[in-house]
Amino acid sequence: MMLEQRTIHEISLLWPDVVPILHARGIDTCCGGMHSLQEAVAAHGQVLTEVVAALHAAGADRDSASVVAVAPEAPDAAAP
Repeated sequence: MMLEQRTIHEISLLWPDVVPILHARGIDTCCGGMHSLQEAVAAHGQVLTEVVAALHAAGADRDSASVVAVAPEAPDAAAP
């Protein structure tokens, strides 16, 4: 899966070192991080190629077949 297609949640879990790069651009895990990187970058008026280049430089893989998609945990219904 291409980095642009991964959700912000997935990216944050798979490559935690890149979270400050996202935060510096106003991108965080609001809404559970369910938006793709491409959607979040567009919503924040950023240039996708620049953000992807910064993430790659920080260690996020462009297309890592060895990394599986990570689904967010559902809220615990029993939690207060």
